[in-house]
Amino acid sequence: MNDNIKILVFEALAKAFEEVKDLKDGVNNSFKVVASSEDIDRSGEIIKVDGWDDSNYKKNPVILSNHSYRVEDIVGKMTKIYKEGKNLIVEGIFTEKTEMGKICKDLYNAGFLKTVSVGFIVKKRLDEDRTIIEKAELLEVSFVAVPCNPNAVSLDKKILEKGFELGILKKEKEINLKEEIKNLSLRIEKLEKQNSENQKIFESLTKGKFLQKEKQEEMNISEIAENITKNIL
Repeated sequence: MNDNIKILVFEALAKAFEEVKDLKDGVNNSFKVVASSEDIDRSGEIIKVDGWDDSNYKKNPVILSNHSYRVEDIVGKMTKIYKEGKNLIVEGIFTEKTEMGKICKDLYNAGFLKTVSVGFIVKKRLDEDRTIIEKAELLEVSFVAVPCNPNAVSLDKKILEKGFELGILKKEKEINLKEEIKNLSLRIEKLEKQNSENQKIFESLTKGKFLQKEKQEEMNISEIAENITKNIL
């Protein structure tokens, strides 16, 4: 085998290796989800699929975590967005440039995270029924543990087959925070009550000492008057 043939063989092998690597990375890093559908969401609203305006979103097609607009919560980017029937479909890839991106990617591929939610601005509501949103501007798409739209799920067959849901961590944190606030309020109320009782005790003691002093002064005056009377007599 001459050198030219060797070079061609090595180049072909290298290209094949890169293609396999790219394909593998694409499968591991990619996702396909229903971002929105014409179903009543948990807010009691319906967003018409034909009313979505994604023109600005395409200029900055970020995929976030939990609708957080911090840079470190960017978990990927949208590569394709389209309407299919009554659904708004989003395809994209995860990034490993952020810790949250790695977490979401691993959870998604393991089947623990498969739901998304959309961030948007309402542009127009139906006059006859204000719960129906006719036009909306898409701002971002976020991976979430519990979506507002229960049908905003992954369309990846392998992910769906695993059938796991991530625990409602956000809700648990909210409950714990409310409990802490409630306990703090009770402590403050108890301290205020104790302070009020201490104030009453202080006032009572102060008043008692004042009366005792007045009585002592009256007794002293009486003794002086009695002595003066005796001397005169």
